[in-house]
Amino acid sequence: MRSRFGDDRIRATGVWDLYFEDLLREWGAPADPADGRMQIDEAFWNAVVIPPHDTAEPWATVAEPDRVPTEADLLELAPRIPEGDADSVSMTVHNVLHKVDVVVHHRGLEPRVGADVRVTLLRWIRTQNDPIPRRNNPATWFTHPIPWAAAVNDVLNSPDGTTSQAFGDGWEFVGNAADRRKSLTGQELDNTRSAVATFDLDLTNVVGGTVMLLAAVIRAGGDSAVVPDELRNLALEDPHVAVRSLVIEKP
Repeated sequence: MRSRFGDDRIRATGVWDLYFEDLLREWGAPADPADGRMQIDEAFWNAVVIPPHDTAEPWATVAEPDRVPTEADLLELAPRIPEGDADSVSMTVHNVLHKVDVVVHHRGLEPRVGADVRVTLLRWIRTQNDPIPRRNNPATWFTHPIPWAAAVNDVLNSPDGTTSQAFGDGWEFVGNAADRRKSLTGQELDNTRSAVATFDLDLTNVVGGTVMLLAAVIRAGGDSAVVPDELRNLALEDPHVAVRSLVIEKP
């Protein structure tokens, strides 16, 4: 509705309240003849949920339909992400299409322009011959030194984001060669403002119950120099690496 009618008063909060009812009334939704409460019938739905509005992000505006979300937008308008604990996967997601938002924070007194920052994202699913990882036992996940250090450094440092380095062990870049590296151009980071890089993650063919690891790697200013250490050590000690664990389930 926010996209279809160009009305910034419409907020994707998930709350059906009297404020939302007033907006429904204003934009022509029908009222229930029994109690006068506003409703969304098939005709109103079909008039609103049409391309391109049916896939519009909740932080999009009329002036900026492709606006990049801020961290505040994600906290307010995206589903909450639990932290989990050290002995289990951090969250459960469905095997559908997802967007992964990597929030980048800047440590330092001087601001940094987003054009100086690059982000790439990798995912891990166990290979066919490996033991099946358990969602509540991190010792059964990927525990070897990461095989993608050289390839990631190439992707983040090279002018065109390419690499000739191959790797395996269940790891692969998220996205094809054209979109596996994101720049934060147009955003600015300082000690009060973060920036966001968004990746498309297709889990439609992933079997339910699968444990997956996501690793985001960031280059800021100077060249990336990730070393082939264990993932846990990189996540805890390298500010350029962030990791999240998932278990994939059917809707």
